[in-house]
Amino acid sequence: MARRLRPASSKRSRPSGDTSSTSEAPAIAGEREECYAITEEGAGSDVDAIEATADRDGDHYRLNGVKWHVTSFNSADFAFFQARLRGGPHHGEHAMFLVDLPSPGVRVVRTPAYSHSASSSCARSSGAKS
Repeated sequence: MARRLRPASSKRSRPSGDTSSTSEAPAIAGEREECYAITEEGAGSDVDAIEATADRDGDHYRLNGVKWHVTSFNSADFAFFQARLRGGPHHGEHAMFLVDLPSPGVRVVRTPAYSHSASSSCARSSGAKS
């Protein structure tokens, strides 16, 4: 997954100290849905073992990595993507990026045969006898 993104520090300043992104307010209002691209094959639940990288490219970042088990990717408007910064004063530190979906360079490699969505859970349990 590779994508050019604006870093959080390049946001326009707004009156009253509001530094929220354009994704946050609609998400809080329930108008946009998110997913979390954090888990990686070799890292499991150990986020310190994440190998995805974020490289500064001018006033953007280039993200590179493969994420696993990204629940709700198929219906999300944006993803939280966790990566390790390379270069600069914060080299090696982790950062979280917002990636609009769909975006060039972001693609589904494989879809597992299970689901975590509320609608699919309800559909499976709707015929159950009590």
